[in-house]
Amino acid sequence: METSSAKRDIVVDLSQIAWKQAQEGGHGYQFRICMDGGPDGPEAMQVRLPGMDVPPHFHHAAQFQLLLKGSMQFSDRKMEAISVHYTDHDVPYGPFKPDREHSMLILHAKPAGYAPMSDKEARKMINARGRELEGCAREARSEPLPGGGSCKTLLKDEKGVCVQIVQCPPGATFNAPAPTYGRYELMLSGCATVGDKRLNVDALRFVQGDEPETPLVCGPDGATFIVLTFDQDAARSYGGKALDDVKSVS
Repeated sequence: METSSAKRDIVVDLSQIAWKQAQEGGHGYQFRICMDGGPDGPEAMQVRLPGMDVPPHFHHAAQFQLLLKGSMQFSDRKMEAISVHYTDHDVPYGPFKPDREHSMLILHAKPAGYAPMSDKEARKMINARGRELEGCAREARSEPLPGGGSCKTLLKDEKGVCVQIVQCPPGATFNAPAPTYGRYELMLSGCATVGDKRLNVDALRFVQGDEPETPLVCGPDGATFIVLTFDQDAARSYGGKALDDVKSVS
């Protein structure tokens, strides 16, 4: 399913969304559905997977995994918060094992079904030329912004995928290019306003459209937020919804 870039500006308060219990392979975990935009997205979910063995798999649309707490051990490396992992549609990754402090946001601009690498039929969809990108806040260099504040770029690709942590002083205005293929913004500290909406800590915003978004205006204590920008690979979903694969038990 491929659609044009309809204008969206959605804000949710993660602190007001209840956690639910789920189970996979006899192992319990927690999740909460943050955004469910239906058949055209966006689709955002937060998960806590302490000690769970996550097998190799892929998703049927471009995806950011934003690790907010804890760590994830891959076979050849360890991701520690705050870190971000990006894949194009149908790009396999894993296995990995989260630690006991694990908390992660799974972010899609379009719905994205889950496919395990153990499924021989599903493996026919693998995107062998797709990208897998990764970045960590601890390793990113802080750069000054015009008018004050600073920015850390966790990852950036010449095609347009970009993840940055932005720190702005009180009253500063944050403007970004048109979010043609979708962009998420998560408030980490401080607060900001978007039109008549107030974004406090744990506010998650999704914007999409061919015109520049309504800018963020930082509050009296300034604001720090992370910005995750998709590029053209996120224009299409290749089937399913990640939310359909959650096996809720309560």
